[in-house]
Amino acid sequence: MPLEVVIVGAGIAGLTAAVALAPHGHQITILEKSAFAAEVGAAFHFGPYGVRCLKRLGVDVAAMRPNVCMRWNQTEACTLRDLGLKFDLRQKQSQLGVEEDEIMVHRIDAHRVLRKTATDHPNVRLRLGDAVKSVDAEAGIVTLLSGEQVRGDVVIGADGIHSRCVAAIDPAATERKAAGINMFRWMVETDKAMANPVVKEFLDQTNFPEHHTTFIHGGTKHSLIMYPCRNGELINCSTFQMAGAEMKPLPEGDFTSPGSTEEVLHLMQGWPESYRALAAAAIDVKHWAVISRDVPKSFNKGRLVLIGDAAHPTQPLHAAGANMGIEDAGVLSILLGTDVTPETVADRLQLFHELRYERTVVTKFSSEFPKVGWLPTPEAAEAQMGEKVPGAKLPPSMEDFLWPVDVMADAGKAVAKLSKKAVGED
Repeated sequence: MPLEVVIVGAGIAGLTAAVALAPHGHQITILEKSAFAAEVGAAFHFGPYGVRCLKRLGVDVAAMRPNVCMRWNQTEACTLRDLGLKFDLRQKQSQLGVEEDEIMVHRIDAHRVLRKTATDHPNVRLRLGDAVKSVDAEAGIVTLLSGEQVRGDVVIGADGIHSRCVAAIDPAATERKAAGINMFRWMVETDKAMANPVVKEFLDQTNFPEHHTTFIHGGTKHSLIMYPCRNGELINCSTFQMAGAEMKPLPEGDFTSPGSTEEVLHLMQGWPESYRALAAAAIDVKHWAVISRDVPKSFNKGRLVLIGDAAHPTQPLHAAGANMGIEDAGVLSILLGTDVTPETVADRLQLFHELRYERTVVTKFSSEFPKVGWLPTPEAAEAQMGEKVPGAKLPPSMEDFLWPVDVMADAGKAVAKLSKKAVGED
């Protein structure tokens, strides 16, 4: 039967959840605190496992103007010496029996497509400027800063790493802190970059626009990540560096602020001219702190369920964070079908936790140790992960761990098993 569904947050996970649940006829209200529901950030990857869910949910992935990531290289910045291949797409697809591509998209393009797909459904309402104060998980009541209360048979907390919803399940998991790693992120117009002979030669050497390349500077161990998006019209660039290595720190108490080309060039002193020329062409530089926040002890309580970074805040090492949120939405599309009643919601949300907790927690902790000396070790990450999922190990290959799993099919099997149990079948 149709449910009243309240989704807190209109980011990638929240909008995908609306797309996933709308075809079931549920009445869906999305509460977004910003005025325009505009995604911040630059570009990201959708892996084959995320693309699989999006396509199954009826999302027009091509409308996001993606570039296919044929290879993900790791390269020494000054010599362009190969430091190891993360994956070759076609080889890995053949090895794992996976058909979907790894794609690179601008966050704004992905957000625009998901927002339109969701709000094209007459049973989806997007409310802007509605900031959440608190959530009563058992009653399914969301209280806004305005004092208004919004009730749902289901409340989906998709409000990201700064989630207000997580406090209703595990107040201890609300603390956010800087991880000691900062980033500069910017875009470069490909045509302008190619007009510079130094940059053009560099891009040609690195097989742009088919490759994602992580350049690691041997002296500082800082890195530059570069890949195309928007059908190759833009080059997405981001640095990873030790906090404190920049010209000036982030403002006190802020995790993001406007940056400048001058700051990027200061950071890249000693890098070859090709990189500095690429940075000099930057559009809209942003200065970010990578944020760390604990995983709650559970993803559900009563009528509340957490998805995306609200549930499992994931750092960008494996480009898995958005994909995990999309998988969450895909699983909810199976668990919260037309057979669910307000009385059975809690059982289905508990099943969501059982299906999603280990996979997302392993992915989260696997994202927290790049192979550079000044960052946490794999052993430290594995020890922290073991406190949440006893006995869990970091996967030797994240592609092998992530790509082949069909989470929506697994959810279907779990629902079928639950239904048989309910009628007394073995």
